[in-house]
Amino acid sequence: MRPVLTRFARALPQFPATVAAAIFASGALILHLQTLNEPAFPAPWIGVGFWLAFVAAMALAERLLGTFTALLAGAVSSAAALLAAWGALTLGSRLGDSFSIDALQHPLWASSIATVALLGAASARLRPVARTSVRWFTVGAAVVLLLANGHAADVARVLAAAFGIVAGSIGLRGDDGWTWGTSTRARLRRITSAVLILAGASVVTTFVAPDANGISASLSFTLDPPATVAVGVALIGSALLVLSGRRLALASAIGILLTVAIVLTVTAVQAIADDDGFQWAGLTPDEIDWEITVFAVSLLPAVIAVVLAGCARVLLRKKARPATTDDLDRLDRAVAQAGGGSLTHMSTWAGNSVWFSDDGAAVAYRVSRGVAFTVSDPICAPERTAGTLRDFAVFCEGQGWVPVFYSVHDAVADHAAGLGWVRTPVGVEAVVPLDGFSLSGKRRQDLRTALNRAGREGVEARWGRFADLPDELSRQVAEICTSWQSTKALPEMTFTLGGLDELADPRTRLMIAVDGAGRVHGVTSWLPVTRGGRPFSWTLDVMRRGQDAMPGTMEFLIVSTILRAKDDGLHEVSLSGTPLAPHDARRTALSRLSATLERILEPAYGFVTLRRFKEKFAPETRPLWMVYPQHTQLPRIGPALAQTYVPSLRVRHLMRLGGMQSRAGVRRSAW
Repeated sequence: MRPVLTRFARALPQFPATVAAAIFASGALILHLQTLNEPAFPAPWIGVGFWLAFVAAMALAERLLGTFTALLAGAVSSAAALLAAWGALTLGSRLGDSFSIDALQHPLWASSIATVALLGAASARLRPVARTSVRWFTVGAAVVLLLANGHAADVARVLAAAFGIVAGSIGLRGDDGWTWGTSTRARLRRITSAVLILAGASVVTTFVAPDANGISASLSFTLDPPATVAVGVALIGSALLVLSGRRLALASAIGILLTVAIVLTVTAVQAIADDDGFQWAGLTPDEIDWEITVFAVSLLPAVIAVVLAGCARVLLRKKARPATTDDLDRLDRAVAQAGGGSLTHMSTWAGNSVWFSDDGAAVAYRVSRGVAFTVSDPICAPERTAGTLRDFAVFCEGQGWVPVFYSVHDAVADHAAGLGWVRTPVGVEAVVPLDGFSLSGKRRQDLRTALNRAGREGVEARWGRFADLPDELSRQVAEICTSWQSTKALPEMTFTLGGLDELADPRTRLMIAVDGAGRVHGVTSWLPVTRGGRPFSWTLDVMRRGQDAMPGTMEFLIVSTILRAKDDGLHEVSLSGTPLAPHDARRTALSRLSATLERILEPAYGFVTLRRFKEKFAPETRPLWMVYPQHTQLPRIGPALAQTYVPSLRVRHLMRLGGMQSRAGVRRSAW
């Protein structure tokens, strides 16, 4: 109890309004003051949720706006909303509007009015992506309750959200930056999905609101409660299908909406026909309000289905166009002009698509499940990095894709963060600077041993192109690459990891270990890196070790490449990236997840072993990042990334990996 009181005492001077809100909410719940809670939702557990939301909104507003500004914005917005709602509904009732008359039969106040006012005001101080998300959620929740309940407090709640947004924005400069979701295609898809989600959520809400009297509540007069919930869930499901942008998903959404429309229309017509107060003639407008509302709500899904069918070309995602020969030639010119990073050469591999900006910048990418993954850093002048990120994202929006810049370095990640994007660590790159490199010292003992062993056993390092190898050596190289993969539990990874096909690139160089009998012990491949049109470094790609190869073969080949690059006057040698390797020693939720994935995949891909192997060369480590517009896109990005890296992954492979994990666990226990 004492630690709780201590934290409470520390928070009081910093966040007095939040502490007061927590005390007030607790008192309202303990004393069962229903007039201060949510009149439309008398269930205690729902009241607890609303009050927790109020305290959280106060905490956010007080932190972002300050105590005085938060209280002022919340109070003024709530009071203005209450007055405006009361005035509008009073005027409507005097004019004979049945909705206004019914709404005024219920309390005007609800605790959530202050909650949405505070959230709206606080959203103005958030970054663009978070601001948009909070406003969509706040206004959307208010609209859902209005459609479901139709009470006076629901009208005031919608107005409070709007007034809160305006109040929080007073005195702030306009945001000229780009935010995700601004293209016409993206907006149409999101608006359509939002309408369906609001409609579906409002229908489901009527199931837990005992006195619902809104537009969506008219369905409860014609459908049983389980059927009402099923309709709401179907509408929400169709919204998610529309948001995905897939052809089959869009067709399924249209089918769901038409089915719902038919069921509702038939049920509504039957209900109207069975209504004793219904007459086909001599009715005044007030007497047919209910019938018109029920019938209109029943037809709404059909109207949306027709709109979806008419806008299908705009809503559907596009297919990526593979890079042509002209695209690759233009990409080479872009690399020669702007230079490239250590992983830039991977952009030229088969299977990539290429996007070009008007000023000549280029981005290579692959699309999987509606996510466009770029191949490392954009190819552009440094001062154009932020603009290239933004322009490529706009292009992806137009195609219905989520843009993800993958395996980018710090400079690109910093520019993305400036746009309000999310940055997630995905690995580290090991780089060996050639200036001052030597084999002396205890840390390089394994490297010296590998060189000495190769000299004693007559193994030499040969440098050249795959196409220039004698037939026997090229056959052995191909056999080593294919036999290596046959021993793995999971299929070979692609995307930013090359294989036998990439060895044939005439710009790629091989360093192979060959003994006096002509037997190949190991293979490494190296990708060129240029700066200013001149060779700058080499990047390690393929590492394959033959059966019964000389111990230390990989160390021997890499050291031989480093020494050759140093003699050629290059600046560094990159040992490429190691997926899932930690950036620093901080223990975060994401770092723990990466460590878990690293451990699970170790039997198949050996990421931990690879990271420890590279440490022998005492390299510099450079973080690699994945950047994307919004946090909410990560669940969609994960499966797409897995498919991009391992397109041929099947359930049997995962079962095989699980078996390897079990055997590894038994061995660890026995040890």
